[in-house]
Amino acid sequence: MLHSLLNRVWRPCLAAACLVALAGSALADGDSSLAIVNRYVRQHTVAGARVDLDRIKLPALGRRVAELEVLQDAELQQVRQALGFAGAGLGGLVAAGADELWVLVDAEHMNEPVTVILTIDPDKVADDAAQTLMESIELLVPAEAYGDMKMEAREDHLLLAFPWAQGEIQASNHKIADYIAADRTQAATAFLCPSADHLRAARETLGPLPPPFQNVDVPTLTRNVKLAAVDLMLAPEIGFEVTCLTDSETAASSVSEALNAASQDLLEHPELMREAPEVASLLGSVKWETDGNRSYYRLTEGGLEVKELTQALARRMQQARGSAARMQDMNNQKQLMLALHNYYDTHREFPSNIQDEEGNDILSWRVRLLPYMEQQALYNAIKLDEPWDSEHNQKFHELVIPVLRSPLAPDLAPGKTIYVHPIAEGTIFGPEGAKEFRDVLDGTSNTIVLLSTAPGAAVNWMEPADLSIDFDDPFTDLLFFDENLTNVGFLDGSVQTISRAIDKQVFQYLLQFNDGNPVRR
Repeated sequence: MLHSLLNRVWRPCLAAACLVALAGSALADGDSSLAIVNRYVRQHTVAGARVDLDRIKLPALGRRVAELEVLQDAELQQVRQALGFAGAGLGGLVAAGADELWVLVDAEHMNEPVTVILTIDPDKVADDAAQTLMESIELLVPAEAYGDMKMEAREDHLLLAFPWAQGEIQASNHKIADYIAADRTQAATAFLCPSADHLRAARETLGPLPPPFQNVDVPTLTRNVKLAAVDLMLAPEIGFEVTCLTDSETAASSVSEALNAASQDLLEHPELMREAPEVASLLGSVKWETDGNRSYYRLTEGGLEVKELTQALARRMQQARGSAARMQDMNNQKQLMLALHNYYDTHREFPSNIQDEEGNDILSWRVRLLPYMEQQALYNAIKLDEPWDSEHNQKFHELVIPVLRSPLAPDLAPGKTIYVHPIAEGTIFGPEGAKEFRDVLDGTSNTIVLLSTAPGAAVNWMEPADLSIDFDDPFTDLLFFDENLTNVGFLDGSVQTISRAIDKQVFQYLLQFNDGNPVRR
C-alpha cells in the first residue's frame, strides 16, 4: 500500500514543488495557519510537510552549499542560478501576502493523494490577497503543471487540490499536532501523522522490515510513536532533527532504545559495510536521546557527524561523476562507431581522411562523419577541397561537437578531441589498410578501430591526425582512467573497456585486422 502510494505522489508533488519554489514567508500566527490546515485533515491523512521559506535565505544558502566543497564549479553555478530564480519568485509572492506552505498526503485516495494549502498573511487577508496571489502564480506556473488538481482562492488561503479534497472538513477527530507548527527555528518540517486506526492496522499487518533494517523493533515503534517529524534548520547553522513523539517519557525511552539498537545493527550488516562503509559507520554512531515524551536525534553542521557525512558525500559524488564520465565516453564512442557503419552503408567503404587531388590528407575522417552525427549544416559549410587549416576552415577549429568531446578529458581546449584511429602496420586505417568489411579477416569483433588519447596527444577534430602505435610500447599516449582502464571501439560497433594489464602481443593482435592470430581475452 505504501509503495503504491509513493508511486502515485510524484505528479501532484510536481505542482506542489512549483509553489514551494515560489511561495512562503514568516509565520505571523502559527495557530492560525494550523487551524486553516486542519480544515483539510481527514481520517486518512498520514503525512505532510510545512515550509517556512522566510527562514530560507537563498543567497546565504548558496554560499553555505559552496562551503561544503561537495559540488564542482559547473554544478555550483547551476545551483546558484536555480536559487536565484526561486528567490526572485519567492520575494514577489511574499510581498503579495504568501505566508506558509503546507502539503498533506491522504492514504485513501492513492491515485490523487496530495493537497496543497498556501496560507495568507493575516494582515493582508482583508486586501483580497488570496485572489491576487493566485493570479500571480497563474502567470508563472501553467495550469498543465497541476494535472487534475484545481487551484482556488479562499478568504485566508489558496487551495490546490483534487476534486475530492476541495471541501473543508467540518468535524474530524484526526488533526495535525500543535508540535508541527511550534517554533523550533525550523525552516521546514516533513512529518508522519497516522491516525489511531492506521497505527492499529500497522501493528496488525506490518511484518519485519527488509535488510539492513530487519532487526528494527517494529512493534515497539508502532505501539509507542504517535507522530514522527524531520525538521530542517538553516540558521544559525544547518541541521536536521528527527523526532518521534509518544504519550509518555517511558514510551519515549523505549523508542530510543529500539532505534539505538537498530543503529548498532547497521555496523554489522556486511553488504552495507562493503558498499558504503562511511554511511554505515555514520548511521551506526547515531545516538537517539529522550526528552520528556519525545525521542530525538539532532544532526548539526558543526558536529563531527556532519563533517564525516560531507566527506563521504564528496567521495561518493566524485565516484558518481567518474562513473557518469566513463559511461558518456563509451556512449560517444558508440555514436562514432554507429556513424562509421552508416557511412559505410552509404559509400561501401570505410571513412578515410579527405585528400586533395595529389593524394595528400587535408581533412580528418571525422569531417566525413559529420552528416552521420546530425551535423549536416556544418559539413556543408566546410570547404572540402581546402586543408583543415585554410583561412576558411580555420573558423571551425574551435567548434565544440558534443560527440567528439570526452568528459574524461574535460580541460581540453575548444575543438580538441581525444578520439583517434590507431595507425600502425596492419591496422585498418594504417598503411595498406582495409577498405571494406570483407577485407577484415580477423573478424569485426576482434579488431579495434577507435582509441582515446591522453590529453597531451589530443588533436584538432578537423586535423587529419590520429595516433601512431609503437607495438613495443603500444600504451604510450593512451588515456587511462582509474589508473589502468581505457575504452576502445571495435569494428562491430561495440565499445569495451580493456586494462593496461592486457598482454602487449594480444593488444597488437586486436589492433590488426588480418594477422590471423587467435585472440584470448
